[in-house]
Amino acid sequence: MSRKEAYQEKIRARLDKWQAEIEKFKAQTRESKADAKIEFYQQLDELTHSQKTAQRKLQELRRASSESWAELEAGVDNAVAALHQSLDRAQQKMRITRQKSTVPR
Repeated sequence: MSRKEAYQEKIRARLDKWQAEIEKFKAQTRESKADAKIEFYQQLDELTHSQKTAQRKLQELRRASSESWAELEAGVDNAVAALHQSLDRAQQKMRITRQKSTVPR
């Protein structure tokens, strides 16, 4: 397996894992209270945008020649990092909101 193929496989595995987490976040959003849903749907929009960007960058890398793919690697890394950060922010916001809603007043 070439370095390019190994890199693509590693990135694809990350994206697949995060896809499952995004689906879980969507389900939690649908179950949220109305006032929180608006914010969570905004988080989902950010996640979707970041996810599409990462997937597009990976596609560009797949189409790149063996000689030029290394030039695209940084762009893929940046897009994947942005998706991971978006997912972390969304999950953190969900945890905080759920904790607030379960605290007795």
